Amino acid sequence: ALPFPFTLMNCARESAPLGGPVDTIEPYAVLEKPMNNSQNINPKKIVVKFNEFIALENIEDNCMISPVMEETPSITVKKKKLTIDLSKQKLQSGTTYSFNFNNAIKDLTEDNVTEQYLYAFSTGAGIDSMKVSGTITSARSKKIPEKTYVLLYDDLSDSAFQTQKPRYITQASKRGDFSFSNIEAKPYRIYALVDSDKDFTFNQPSESIGFLDSVFTPTAERYIDTVWSFAFIQPKNRGKRTTHHQHKRINASLENLLLRVK
Repeated sequence: ALPFPFTLMNCARESAPLGGPVDTIEPYAVLEKPMNNSQNINPKKIVVKFNEFIALENIEDNCMISPVMEETPSITVKKKKLTIDLSKQKLQSGTTYSFNFNNAIKDLTEDNVTEQYLYAFSTGAGIDSMKVSGTITSARSKKIPEKTYVLLYDDLSDSAFQTQKPRYITQASKRGDFSFSNIEAKPYRIYALVDSDKDFTFNQPSESIGFLDSVFTPTAERYIDTVWSFAFIQPKNRGKRTTHHQHKRINASLENLLLRVK
């Protein structure tokens, strides 16, 4: 927040009502403008009203916006209202946008957290409805690194993950579970990235990435225990562009991971 001059005054402080039984229910949306899953809109602002006073919890990490926007929109809360400011965004035509709030919204009094709240809209005539979910596991340690993101690229070139942001992003849970919603049905390359600077590209010595050589296309079918092995690696030569095949030869002792998409 920007500094500003102030005067000390005796005034009422804005807060949630006190008294009554302990609240154990997570906040939930009671009004959405525009309506959730609206089509043919190009909103400058989204307002969601919840049933109680709310606060945001680590919104930078806990809200995944897809497709990725060039500039992260401002997301603010006042009393019971959550506002997403899109006035500075250049939204793509015929595109479904989704805002996935994972443990990002909590009530003001008891810190009850809304585990997931998903808001979506489309600038075109339809809402993309494909879903992809799965699990990342480490074959060696049975654990995954903290802040592991799963990325979908519709640019299928070998070097896209180093030079540009992905089309869709989601964060894996501590158990390695991940899911995508409202994605377009088209071919993708899929990656798992430990991202130290959160620019969602593989460009730092401290970062690691896992990938599949094959292109993945989501369909309406359900895949159960479809497993691919791939490697988490760390960059060695930062001055050179690295392809999938070059990655395989970097280190023979790379830690294998498993990716299950279901």
